[in-house]
Amino acid sequence: MRSTGRGISAIFDSQVYSDVDEAVLKSATNMLLGELSLPDIERVSKPRGYKRDIRDALSHQESRNCYFLVGFEGMGAFKMWMPGHMHKEEEYNFFEIFKKQYP
Repeated sequence: MRSTGRGISAIFDSQVYSDVDEAVLKSATNMLLGELSLPDIERVSKPRGYKRDIRDALSHQESRNCYFLVGFEGMGAFKMWMPGHMHKEEEYNFFEIFKKQYP
């Protein structure tokens, strides 16, 4: 989650943590971590000093849509359903897809 302006928040997601630009990571006020690949787990865990139980949970969540709130990992994972959406791809035209979804 990231504050953008006064009182406005946005939720961004990525399928691969290591593909997220460093400037975006540093601007986040809250971060949620779901199931990650092994290289991403190492990248996330080392600076935060995660113990084996958190690392194991990041490699295989107990069910879909489980996330850890960074800084509050001791609370355990919680479920959250993200809204349906599409990942940005260069060939997508926002206006065409919007018209298809919302005629």
